[in-house]
Amino acid sequence: MSKRLSRYQNTARQCLYWLLVCLSAASWANRDSGTLFKGRFVLNELHGVGVENVPVSADAASPTTSLSDGSFKLVFKKEPGELFRLRVNHGDFAVVNHIQLEGYLPKPNSAYLPLTIILAKPKERQKWALRFYRIMIDDIIEQQYQHKLGQLTDRNSSQQDIEQKVRKLTEEKQKLREQASMLAQSLSEHESPPQGLYKEAIKLYLSGDLDQALEVLNDAELEKQYQQYQLKKGQLEKQFRELKLKEAELEEQSREYLREEATQANANLLKAIVYEQQFKAEKALVQYRTLVKRFPSHGSAQFSAARFFSANNYINDAHQSYEKALNIFRAKAKENPQMHLPNVATVLNGFGQLQGLQLKLDEAERSYNEALEIYRTLASEAPSASFKKMAEGGVNPAQRQINVQGNSQSSDSDHAVLNSSSADSLRGVSMVLSNLGNLQFRWGKQEKAEQNLMEALSINRRLAEYSPERYKPAIATVLNSLGNILEAEGKFSEAAQHYQKVIDIFREYAKHEPDLYQYVLSGALQNLGGVLFKIHQLEEAEKKLVEAIEIRKTLVSKAPRAVLPNIASAHSNLGILYIKQNKLVKAQRSYQEALKAYSILDEDTPQSYLPDMGKVHHNLGLLYYKQSALQDAVRSHEAAFQAYTRLNKKVRNNYLQELAITQFILGDLYSELDMYAQGEQTYLGALKDFRTLEAIFSRDIKPSLIAEVQSKIADLQSKQEKWAQAEVSYEATLRTSRQLALSEPDTYIPRVASTLYNLGVINYQQANYAKAKSYAQESMEIRKRLSETHAEQPDFKKSSRLVALIIKQQEKNESTN
Repeated sequence: MSKRLSRYQNTARQCLYWLLVCLSAASWANRDSGTLFKGRFVLNELHGVGVENVPVSADAASPTTSLSDGSFKLVFKKEPGELFRLRVNHGDFAVVNHIQLEGYLPKPNSAYLPLTIILAKPKERQKWALRFYRIMIDDIIEQQYQHKLGQLTDRNSSQQDIEQKVRKLTEEKQKLREQASMLAQSLSEHESPPQGLYKEAIKLYLSGDLDQALEVLNDAELEKQYQQYQLKKGQLEKQFRELKLKEAELEEQSREYLREEATQANANLLKAIVYEQQFKAEKALVQYRTLVKRFPSHGSAQFSAARFFSANNYINDAHQSYEKALNIFRAKAKENPQMHLPNVATVLNGFGQLQGLQLKLDEAERSYNEALEIYRTLASEAPSASFKKMAEGGVNPAQRQINVQGNSQSSDSDHAVLNSSSADSLRGVSMVLSNLGNLQFRWGKQEKAEQNLMEALSINRRLAEYSPERYKPAIATVLNSLGNILEAEGKFSEAAQHYQKVIDIFREYAKHEPDLYQYVLSGALQNLGGVLFKIHQLEEAEKKLVEAIEIRKTLVSKAPRAVLPNIASAHSNLGILYIKQNKLVKAQRSYQEALKAYSILDEDTPQSYLPDMGKVHHNLGLLYYKQSALQDAVRSHEAAFQAYTRLNKKVRNNYLQELAITQFILGDLYSELDMYAQGEQTYLGALKDFRTLEAIFSRDIKPSLIAEVQSKIADLQSKQEKWAQAEVSYEATLRTSRQLALSEPDTYIPRVASTLYNLGVINYQQANYAKAKSYAQESMEIRKRLSETHAEQPDFKKSSRLVALIIKQQEKNESTN
C-alpha cells in the first residue's frame, strides 16, 4: 500500500469492501431469527462523529433509529443473496454515500463489516460526497497499481522490459488519477443512487473491472437507452402541450427528466474515460464527440471533453466544449457559488490556455484575469488554517501535467481539478498567474509578465517551505518562464542559470516518474540549447537540442498531436545551429525532419504553431537557394507564403511583414527562373503589404526597400513589354530615389540615373521620343558628372548611345514627314 494513503483512505477501503461483497454489512444469525444487519451514521466524513436518532428502515425489516453513538441494527426476514434497500429519513440530513444503501444479503459466516453511512447538511452534501468518492477511487487505483506491479516478475523478461512495463504502468496510474476527480465529481452530483446501465457499470468500474464495465456499456444498450430517453422526452413534451400539466407536476417531471439525462450523460462519460485510460484515443474521440452532441447541458461532460480535445489538438471541438462548460457552471454558480465558483475558475483557466494557442490574446487575458479574481476571492474567504496545512493539503502539483515547451511555445500549467477545496485556491492563484505571465510574455507585455511570474514564484516558494518535494516542480515551471524573459532581455548568462536549475529539478524527478517529467525536461533542454547558441557555445547547444529531440521521440507514440509540433520546433532550432556551423547537409536534414513532424498540422491545429512552420519553410528555402536548387527554394517559400497567409487571416494582419518579405524573395526567385508574370504579381503583393504596414500599422518601412520593390516590378513589366505599366512603376521608383538621394547621394544618385535611363528606353519603345530624349539626356548628364569624380563608367556610354539613337530616330521621322 502506498505511503501516501491517509487514515481516510484506510476507512475508504472498508467501504470498497462493501461494494465488492455486494454492498452488505450483515452477519448471518439463523433462518429462524433472520439476518442481522449492523450499521452506523456519522457526520460529514468516514471518521466523523456519530449521529443519533436517525430513522432507518427497509422492506422485510422492522424500522429503527440510531443510538447515541450513531449505531443501529436491523433484522431482515429475507434469504441470503436477496436484494435489500435501506431508507434513511431525516429532514436535517442527506446521505452522502447513498450508492451503498443498496446491496445483497451475504451468505452465512461471511466477513462482518458494519456499514458506515455518512450524513451531511443538504447544502453541503455534494462537497462531502466529492471528498468521499475521491478517497474511495484513489484507493481503488492504488490497489490496481500495486496488484499489477506485483505481476511484473516474469522470469523470461529482461530488466529493460520490466522497466518499460513499470513506466507504462506508472503512466496508466497517473491517467487514472487525473480522471478520478472528474468521476468523483459526476458521482457526487447525484442526489439519489444511480439507476440502469450506469448503476451496473459504475459498480464494475469501482471494483476495477474495466472490461466488464465496457461490456455493460455496449453500444447497442447505450443506443437503446438513448432512444428510450428520446422517446420519453418527446412524450413528455407532447404531454406539456396537450395536457397543460399543472405547474407542480411539470416541475417534478422536469426534475426527473434532468436526473435521467444526468444518468445517461454519466454513463457515456464513463465509457469515454475508460477508453482514454486504455489509450484508445480514436475510440475516446468518437465517444467524447457523441457525448457533447447528445448532452450539451452536462457541465462535467463538456469540461472533460474539452480537456481531451485540447490535449490532443482538436481545437474547434475544444473551443465549443469550453464555451458550453463555462456557460453551464456560470449558471450553477449563481445558485450555489460555494460549490461551482471553483468550477468556473477552472474552466476559465483551461479556456485561457486554449485561447492562447489560438493566438487570441485579448480573450485569453480576460479569461485568466477572471479566473484569477475568483481564486483570490476564494483564497481570502478560506477558513482560517495554517499555511502549513494549506501547503500539505489538496492536490499534489507534481501529479498535474506541467507543460514546458521550447522557446517557440511558452510553458503553461495544466488545469486545476474541478471543485478544488479552499486549500487549493491559493495554488489556483499561483497557477493562473504563471499562465497569464506566459501569455503576456509571448505578446510583448514583458513588465506585466515578469510581475505576475514573480508573484507566482513567491507563492510556490512559501508553499515549498512546508512541502518542498510537492512544490519544486511548480517552482521549476515558473523559473523556466522567468528564464524566457531574461533571454529576451539579452541576459543570456542569467537565463542559462535559470534553465539549468529547471533541468536539475526535472532530471531528479524524472528518475522516479519519467513519464510525467521527461517531457518538461525536454522543454528546458531546448531552452538552454537556444541560449547556448546565442552565446556561441555551439557544440554544447547541439547536445542539448539533440537530447531534447531524443526524449520527445520516446513520448510521441503516446500523444503524437501534442508532441510532434515540439519535436519540429527543436529540429528547426537545430537546423539554424547547423547553418551557423556551415553543416548544410545536416541543416537540410533537420529542417526536413521539422516539416515531417509538422505534417500533423491540420485546420484544427493551434495557430500558435504556424509561425514556426512558416519560418522552417523560409529557412529551408534560403538553404536551397544557397545550394543553387532554385526550384526547391521556390517550393519552400511558396509553402511559407501559404502558412503566413493562413495565419494572417486568424490574427488580424499581424503577420503582414512576414508575408511581404516572403513575396519579395519569391519575386527574386521567379525572376531568376524567367517566370516574369509570377514574379511581377508577388512583387506587387509585397509592395501592397509594405504599404499597408506603413499606413495602417505605423511600421517603419525603409524607403529604400520600397524603391527596390518598385524597380523590380518595373524591370519585369519591361521584360514582358508592358510599356505603359513599366513607365508608371519606373516613375514611382524615380520619385523615391530622388528623395533618398538628398540624404545618401553616393548610393542613390547612380540609381536615379539608372531609372532615368530605363524611362528613356520605355518611352523610346512607345515612340514617345521627346520624353525619351529628356530622360536619356538627364541620365547621361548625371553619369557624366559621376565619371568626372570616379573611374569612367560604361553606363555613361550607354546613356550617350541612347540619346544618339533617339536623336537619329527623331531626324528620320522629320525627314519622312
